[in-house]
Amino acid sequence: MGGASFANQNANVVFAGPASGAAAAPSFRTLVDDDVPNDLTLASTKAASVKPVTDTVVLTLKRGTDTTPAAKLLQITNAAENADLFAISAAGQVTAGDVPWARLTSVPTGLADGDDVDDTVSGTELDGVFSANGLLKRTGAATYTSITDGSANWDTAYTDRLKWDGGATGLTAATGRTSLGLGGLATLSAVGSAEITDGQVSTDDLALDTI
Repeated sequence: MGGASFANQNANVVFAGPASGAAAAPSFRTLVDDDVPNDLTLASTKAASVKPVTDTVVLTLKRGTDTTPAAKLLQITNAAENADLFAISAAGQVTAGDVPWARLTSVPTGLADGDDVDDTVSGTELDGVFSANGLLKRTGAATYTSITDGSANWDTAYTDRLKWDGGATGLTAATGRTSLGLGGLATLSAVGSAEITDGQVSTDDLALDTI
């Protein structure tokens, strides 16, 4: 039986059984969704393509009638079908695979080149705006300057902090008395006749150069 056995038919119809319902004699009709299986397998040497009739819509993926579907909208798996190579969830989010930055057509201002997606800051990036040696100091809105690095003195100041608490820790008393010009009288807890023999305090009693 060949094509000549049938009368002329309209374009884009197939000779098949009924679109639904009970079995019946085949006829020419258009394809319906149930004519196409949910899963199609292509040979490994073949490639699939979608060619749009117009430039308006290339490919439309529509969720089913379930208003809260859990299934993926698009799924591309490995040969074993146990891992997604690329997937889009029912909510339209990419859950597997990568989208090259160059393919993105809408990105936030300042991220057009993709360099700032990583929130870490490298030394070379800092040198671009802060190249002078020293410590960074903010002097105003979006204004910074470099000041001399005195951090080596911070540890010394921390170590010497106890020298100001009235205690003797870290202090040499004799060095302090010499620095202040005090004599032996400064070490006595009380002054009596043994130290002042003539009823008055003199330079000799204080061991000062001047009084």
